[in-house]
Amino acid sequence: MSKNSHKQFLTRLDQSRKSTFLVAEYLHKSGYNVEIPAFDFRDQKTNWLDHVDNGDLFIWKDNEHKHRIDVKHVSFRFTSKKDVRVQKLFVADIRAIERANPFPLAYISVNNQCTHMAIIWAKTKPTWDVHEVFASNTGKMITVMRCPVENIDFRSFS
Repeated sequence: MSKNSHKQFLTRLDQSRKSTFLVAEYLHKSGYNVEIPAFDFRDQKTNWLDHVDNGDLFIWKDNEHKHRIDVKHVSFRFTSKKDVRVQKLFVADIRAIERANPFPLAYISVNNQCTHMAIIWAKTKPTWDVHEVFASNTGKMITVMRCPVENIDFRSFS
């Protein structure tokens, strides 16, 4: 990864961090205990696999076990199923999904205005499909999973 690509990655990671805290506040106000693991901003020269996170946040109530939640910040607008401009929403890179341990209870995408979120529950996984996309951040084709919009739970932060 070039220095410029690494800087872009760190910028995207920082944007994602803000969305993680927004989701955490929403879940906390909804009655969940919330834990956010420390962010690990690695040096470019270290092995990225040594710095892969095991979840953006964890939630639980009372004596329940902790549930993993992965959060993404997306660069487009949406508020509901009616105005999202795609029929299937990105869940995650298939490699991240396969290595997830524990498997997330949900993947949450926060819109570009930070006003709404799209919750892709793990229970919808049988409806996900595999898709090849061009990753502008790496200049390479990657394999991702997508969820049909009709299976996504859209919510407002307000």
